[in-house]
Amino acid sequence: MREINPPHVLLEPPIDFETTQNIEFILDSVYEVNNENDNVPKLF
Repeated sequence: MREINPPHVLLEPPIDFETTQNIEFILDSVYEVNNENDNVPKLF
């Protein structure tokens, strides 16, 4: 009998601390760029 992974594993991969920090860094970078250039559509 072969094991079947729950569907949520494919949709929501585990996010470790490092990945979370990288996401925050990217969001902060985008926010800063938007502040510097008003012609860029705001994401937030």
